[in-house]
Amino acid sequence: MLPLFGLLVLISNPFSHGENAVRFWQHRLGLEQWRILAIVVPIHELHANTVGRIDVFPENKTAVIRILREEVRVQIADGAPDS
Repeated sequence: MLPLFGLLVLISNPFSHGENAVRFWQHRLGLEQWRILAIVVPIHELHANTVGRIDVFPENKTAVIRILREEVRVQIADGAPDS
């Protein structure tokens, strides 16, 4: 089973940027055999009150991490209305 906690750290880690962070956590969690994609998405592609989403497909060792654009995450954290 894919250790989701480590992938959630990827989403919340302020130092995680792009492909390097995905590969770092992929190696750290022992998921070298997995295909892990991280994509930045607009707010309408996520459920309400969330900043990210992980879809896991263990049958083909694939995971897709959708992360809300940073500017929108900051607005939400600051209590600003959605844009």
